[in-house]
Amino acid sequence: MWYYELDEEGIFHKKEVDSYKYTNILVKPLLIGVCGTDKEIYKRHREGIKYPLVIGHEVVGQVMDIKSSQRNDLHQGDFVVIFPNYWCGTCFDCRVGHFNTCQRKISIGVTAPGALSEYIDVESKYLFKVPKELTIYEAVFTEPLSVVVRAIKKLDLNSSENNNILIIGGGALGYFSTILLKFLYNDRIHSIIIKEYDPVKVNTLKEIFNKEDNIYIINNINEYPYDLEYLTNLKVIDTVGNSSSINDVLRISDIAPSGIKVIIVGLGERNVTIDLNKIVRREIKIEGSIIYTPQDFLDTINVLRKIHSENYEYFYMMPIAEIPLKSINDYFKQEIDDATVIKVIINPYAESFRKMRLKDFISSAHNDI
Repeated sequence: MWYYELDEEGIFHKKEVDSYKYTNILVKPLLIGVCGTDKEIYKRHREGIKYPLVIGHEVVGQVMDIKSSQRNDLHQGDFVVIFPNYWCGTCFDCRVGHFNTCQRKISIGVTAPGALSEYIDVESKYLFKVPKELTIYEAVFTEPLSVVVRAIKKLDLNSSENNNILIIGGGALGYFSTILLKFLYNDRIHSIIIKEYDPVKVNTLKEIFNKEDNIYIINNINEYPYDLEYLTNLKVIDTVGNSSSINDVLRISDIAPSGIKVIIVGLGERNVTIDLNKIVRREIKIEGSIIYTPQDFLDTINVLRKIHSENYEYFYMMPIAEIPLKSINDYFKQEIDDATVIKVIINPYAESFRKMRLKDFISSAHNDI
C-alpha cells in the first residue's frame, strides 16, 4: 500500500508498505478536498502538528472490503464519504450528543493519518453512503458544506424576513455560505454582502455572481451600503476569525440597529481583542460554530441531492483545480493560493492537472474507478 507524507519543509513523499492491516471497513479514497486547515498545516501555521503527516480529511471513496461493521447497509463497492472527526462517545459533550465538540476528538489528516493513501481503515459509524444520483465530484463537497450547513442553522433565518447577511471572507466557506443561503433561504433574504480583501478573489466572485441583484462583493467594510434596508435584521458569518474580521463586526455594529447576530466559523487567530463595552451596549450576539454533527452530515447529503435534482447553477459553475496526486509537489503550493479557484481537490488516479468549472468535471466523471 502507498501513502503520501508531508514533511515540515512542505514536500510530499510517497511511501510504500508491503501490507496494510485493517480491522473495520477498507475504503479506497477517490477524491480528497483541500481546505484552510490543510493550507495551515502545509505552511506550518497550525499548532500541535506532528510531521511527517498524511493529510486529507475531505474524502469520498469506495468500500473495498468489510471486516467488521455495526451496520448491514454497507457493501463492497458502495461509494461513501468519511466523517473525519472521530468522537470518543464517553466525554461529557458526547454523552449529550455534542459530537462536534468531543473533548477527545481524533481528526484524520490533522491529528491522525489522513486520506492521501491507497486505502484507509474506517469504522462503519463514520461512513455515509453517497446517493446513487451523485457523482464523486459532487459528494466530495459533503464535509465543507456541512460546516456551512451548521453555521446557517444558527442564524435562525426562519424567525425573520428581509434578512441581510454579511459574509466576511470570500474563500471556499464564504462561497459555500453564499450559495447555500441563496439556494435554501432566498425568499427570506434581502441581501448577501461578501467582504473580501483579495482583489483577485473579488473579481472571481463578481464574475460568478454578476447577474444577481442582491449579492454584493465589497473590498472594505466601509463600502457596506449605508442604508437602513441593508442594515435591518443584519446577521454575520465570519469565515476568517481574526482581529480584522472582528473589527469589521464592531464597525458595522456602530451603524446597524443594535442586536446583530454573528456566527464565527473561522479560526484565523487564537486570541483577539474585543471591545466588551461595545458588545454589551450594542447587544451583539456572538456564537461560535465548530465543524458539524452526524446529523449535519446527513442534512448536507440531502441538500446535495436537492442541488443535483434542481441543477443549481452556482454550485456547478464553481471554479475547481484538480491536482493529480502523483504531481502534488508540482502544483500544491501554487494552487492553494490561487484566488481564481474556489476549491482545490486531489485525485489519486488523475493523469494530468485540470482547472475548470465543477460542471465540466462532472460531465466527465464516472463512479467506476
